[in-house]
Order: sequence, then structure tokens, then C-alpha cells
Amino acid sequence: MFKKNQHIFNIVVAKSALASLVLSLVASFLFISLPATAKEFQLQEIASIGRDDAINSSKLIWQANPSNKSQYFVAARSGKIYMLDERQAQKKAILDLTQDLSQAKILQLSAFALHPNFSIREQQGYATFYTAHTEVFEPEHKATRLKSKTVRSGFEYESVITEWQLNSSTSPSLDSEKKREILRIPAKSKEENIKQLAFDPFQKPWSDDFGLLYIALNGANEPAQPPLYSGTVLRINPVALGARGYSIPANNPFLKNNKIPSEIYLLGLQKVKQLLWSKQNNQALFIKHLYGKQYLLSKAKSGNDWRQKSPKQVIWQAKQNPKYDTPFVIYQGRSYKELLDKALFLSFDDQALKLNSIVLDSNTSSTIADEGIIKTNNLKTKTNFGLHQDKNGELVFSDNNTGTLYYLESALAIGSEQVAPENENLEPEPSQTGSYIVLIIIVLGVVAIVLLHYRSKIQNKITRSTLHKRFARFEYDEESQSIHLFKRHQEEIDNTLRLTDIIQSEILLNGHSISIISGKQGQGFNSSLETELNRVFVKEHRDKMVDNKVRQIDLLLTSQQGQKYDICTYLRKGNQRLTKAGYHETVEKLLDWCWLIAQQLNASETGKRVIRVKPVIHKQTHISNTDNQPRNKEETAIPSADLKVSAKPVNTKNDAKSNAESTPDNELNMAAKQNESNVDTELVNALDKLVKLKQQGFLSEEEFASAKSKLLEDLLK
Repeated sequence: MFKKNQHIFNIVVAKSALASLVLSLVASFLFISLPATAKEFQLQEIASIGRDDAINSSKLIWQANPSNKSQYFVAARSGKIYMLDERQAQKKAILDLTQDLSQAKILQLSAFALHPNFSIREQQGYATFYTAHTEVFEPEHKATRLKSKTVRSGFEYESVITEWQLNSSTSPSLDSEKKREILRIPAKSKEENIKQLAFDPFQKPWSDDFGLLYIALNGANEPAQPPLYSGTVLRINPVALGARGYSIPANNPFLKNNKIPSEIYLLGLQKVKQLLWSKQNNQALFIKHLYGKQYLLSKAKSGNDWRQKSPKQVIWQAKQNPKYDTPFVIYQGRSYKELLDKALFLSFDDQALKLNSIVLDSNTSSTIADEGIIKTNNLKTKTNFGLHQDKNGELVFSDNNTGTLYYLESALAIGSEQVAPENENLEPEPSQTGSYIVLIIIVLGVVAIVLLHYRSKIQNKITRSTLHKRFARFEYDEESQSIHLFKRHQEEIDNTLRLTDIIQSEILLNGHSISIISGKQGQGFNSSLETELNRVFVKEHRDKMVDNKVRQIDLLLTSQQGQKYDICTYLRKGNQRLTKAGYHETVEKLLDWCWLIAQQLNASETGKRVIRVKPVIHKQTHISNTDNQPRNKEETAIPSADLKVSAKPVNTKNDAKSNAESTPDNELNMAAKQNESNVDTELVNALDKLVKLKQQGFLSEEEFASAKSKLLEDLLK
């Protein structure tokens, strides 16, 4: 046997050594033979609003929906805002300013932003977004107009900021009754419009600066004598305060300056193009602007005034060039670590679309670095394109001429194509062809050996990917009547569902449906269904978890919009559990959930829950001398521990005392005390269970009181 095992071990070692040798040879060959190439990116289409709407707009504003990774908002200059879903086409606009603000003489929509609490229910700003548009100046709108501390007159236009709210963060329906005008900013020309509305995305809810709206106002054509509102950044709190549609933050820099409005945060930026924030520099605001006929990327601080003095911390500067008009993004994704916290933008040079980067280092002036070429067959000439980020901070590319959105993904470097003369023989030499064939065979063999050798590791990665793609746990919030969904290893809420939004709950065991609760007939819940469900879980738990066997429990919830939320509540592979909660804890929580959601969805077919008390079994530690004679041989067996005790010398002086303590009356008293102790223990365990259910929101006050009374009555019997 030892020789046989040793032989197998030697074979495995030999295969591993051979695989390592072949891999080294292949890597060396490829390194020597293949030419060095730059990084390349390819486009994968996500969604499109249609060419007609794109043509009617010179520029589109794209924004990822933080509530749904497959949804995007797109705002057109014409005043229409769409919600696009990559899984289905949504052609109808959720907002059309020309219709919803029909009384105004609207010229164009210039900015669009989502509130940072857009995806968090029961919070200020849920499903709320903001628009800025330019319209003809109307003197009667005095209530919401920005009050100037300096005299100004002769206005022809003004920018208007409006707050809107959807019925749900993932629903395309607009709640028109909650429309609210926040602020009007007068201007002398159409160029002095709002270039951007933005919130600092890295402020936490407990921060004083959380939820503050930044308003970037473009500069006038004559920078020598700019108006006070020209080339500025305003900062307000969009929450209504009395008759005014907003309030001014207490830490705004010009509160005590009588010559400058308190809403202003930065001054003298001239032609503002964009506001940017970095997670690594969370106290800094980066400004992309055209200043003194040069493009600058400046690092700004609260209260900076650049009307007379130019910015001190300039990250990057370049001569005025149309290629820098494209939007910048500061990369915060995970796919490209080398691009993290760099300012990225696209440029169209030499008939090629390139990705460029700028390092955000304020100590030295950065230069533009070429990060790669974007492969596309559609962009033959310069087009109206843009660079954006999705919900997770990954790169998204937009072709605004066609109204199409793409993921920007890395592609395999294939080198630049060489155009050969017509008389050049393009066929490779026979020896070269043979080398390529041998190389392909070797590579395929190595791949097969590696896959066999690391098969278990690959399967383990596939199993773990299940947790990354789905939610890992859920918590019920009784106060808001909703459940919070969490990703794996995360304490922050990833998504929230109200009970009223759920239309079906389904439990899957190893991919097979074992329970469905909905409003349909026959899909309620009762004690017999609970017993049957428990039986299925117990049967599954009896099966031995051999290597590579997977045990998985999923809770699949369906919303009114038809969206499905998959929660992998339990996952185990072999002897390794990949979820935090244990099997019995998961089963108990799912049973509680079934009773709760059944009462919500199908109360007429949901029975009354019976709280079962598990008996507490106590080991017998004393055998009375007055017990009846045993009925079988098993009852006459004396434990070995008792035999050792009885073998000890007997103290005859204490015999009378011990006999007196062993009278029948004393034995009955001891038995009564023992029985009372058992009842107390059962009562405490049952009450703990009831209190836990009530705290988790699965029992109301009336149900808790009724169950407690029934419990006490049963135990006393």
C-alpha cells in the first residue's frame, strides 16, 4: 500500500514540475516573440435613448441610478429626462420641462443631479433629483430669486433650480405634486448659466456638509469686469426653510461679508467647466475651468477668490484646445488599480480615440499621460462623446450623437496593424507556421493540466462568486415596515425594500423551490406548512456534507416593478461555511419571515402562529432508596461513577441522619422543587423566544401578549 501511494505521489509531483517547466518556456517564448503594445479598451453597449432625441440635443447628461446598477438617467438639453434600463427599452421621458413647466419660456436644460439619499427610503432626499434650466427673465418671480447685496439691473435671463421627486427610486413615474422651485439666479446673457449641479459624493450622513448642493455658474464673455455671480460656485442646503426654498450652511465662507452674497462658496473662476471630488482628498474640491485663455485643473478651498489673483494650487494646465471640452472623471472603481484617483478624460487625436490621465498631485504640475486606445469602428471622425462612471465607479462611455451608452472595458493588446504593400507575401513561412502550431498545442496542454490541478480552487471561486453577485443577508426594520439588504462583509445598507413593495417571497433549497408566499390563492402560510418546511430542512441537514457538496438556501423576493432580489442566506461547501449565520439560525429566521410576509401578502389564508416550547431534559443525578423496584434489567444498571461512590467506607455515625433525610416526605419535596425548576427553565426559554420575535418585528404587541398568556397557561397545566 505504501509503495502504491508513493508511486501516485511521484506522478503528481512529476506533472506539477512538467507544468511549471512548460509554463516557463511558453512565457519566455511569448515575451521574446510578441511586440510590446499599449493598453486597449473596447466598448460594450448598455442602452440608448434613440438617435432622434440625441440629434435634437447638442449634449447629454448621464447619471447612474444608485438604486439599480442596470439603470441610468440621461438628461437632454431640450428638457427631457429619461430613465434607461439595460434590460428593457424605456422610450417615454419621465420629465419634460416644456410640459411640466409650460408657463415658463424655457431655453434649455443645463444641469441635472441626484440627491445623495436618492436610494435610501424614509430619508430626506429619497427619490429626489434637481434640474437647472435657463429661461427668459420674468420680474414677478421675486420669492425664490437670489437676493443680491449689490445693485444689479438689466437682466434678460435667469437660471432656475427645481426639485423633483419620483414615486420610487427605481420607478419612472414622476410625482408632479412634489415639484418645488428652489432658487432663481439672474443673468445678463445665456452664457452665464448653471454648468453643473452636484453633491459631494464622499460626505457621510453624519457630516455637517452632507446633502449640500453645489451650483457652478459659468463666467461671462468679458472676464475683465465680470459680474459678481459670473464664474462662481454657490453652496446651499436645498431643504426648505420657512418661505425660502433653501437655507445657507453655517460654515459658508462669506457669511460675514456684506459685499458678497452668503450663498457664494468660491469666486473668480471665470469659465467653469466642471466640479470634481476625490475620495483620497475628501477635503478638496477640484475645478476644471478656462482661466485666462488656458485650461486649468485647480485645487480649491472654501472661500478662494480668484478675481484678482490666479489659483495657487494648479494640478494641470494647457493651452485652450477644444479637445479638453470633454468631461473629466476621477476614477474610483476597482478594475484598474493604476488609474485609481486619477483624473481621466477622452480625446480624439490622429483618427484615434484615446484615454488620458492626470495625476492629482498639487505639489507639482502634472502632465497628460496616455492610458490607451479605445477600439471602435463607429467613430471615424470627431464626435460628441463623454466619459462617466457607473454605480460602482467603473468607466462608462457615451456617444451623444447616437444617444448610446457603453461600458469601457479592457481588451487584449493585439498591437498596431501594419499595412503591407500589395506585392508583399502575407503568408508566413512554413517554419514559422509550424512553430505557431507547436506553441498552440503546448499552450492547450498546459491549460488542461493546470485546470485539472486547480479544479477544486476554481470550483471554490465559482461558489464564492455566488455571494458577490447576490445579497448575503437581510434585516427587518419594524419602524419603517421594510427590510434592509446587505452585501457580503458589508455593514452599510445596499438596498431597502418596503413590505408593501413585495408581491412574492420564495425560498430555494439547493436551487429547488420549497416555499412560495404571495397574494394568490393557496400561497399563504400556516402551522402545517411550517411543519412541512421544517421537515425539508431537517432532512437536508441529515445528509452528510462530503467534499465539493454544496448546501445553499436562497430567499428570492419579487417587487411590484417585477425586479427580483436574490438573498443567499446560507451557503456551505463541504466542511466550509461561507456565510456568517449557521444553518439552524438561518432556518429559524426564514420561518419567522414566512409568518411575517404571509400576514402581509395573504392574511386570509394565513393561520395563527403557535409558539412551541421545546422541553428541557435534565439528567437524573440521584436514585432514591424509596423508588419502586425496577421493571427490567436496564433500570437495575448502576453507573460506574455511582459504583465508585458506594465502594467508599461508610460512616456509621451519620447513618441515622442520612436515613432521616431520605424519608418519603423529603423525597416528594425534592421532586416538587426539581419539577418547579424545570418549569421555570422552560418558561424563561419560551419568554426569551417571544421577546426576540417581538424585537425583530415578527410579533405585534397584541400577538405578543396573547402568546405570553397562552404560554403561561400551558406551562401551569
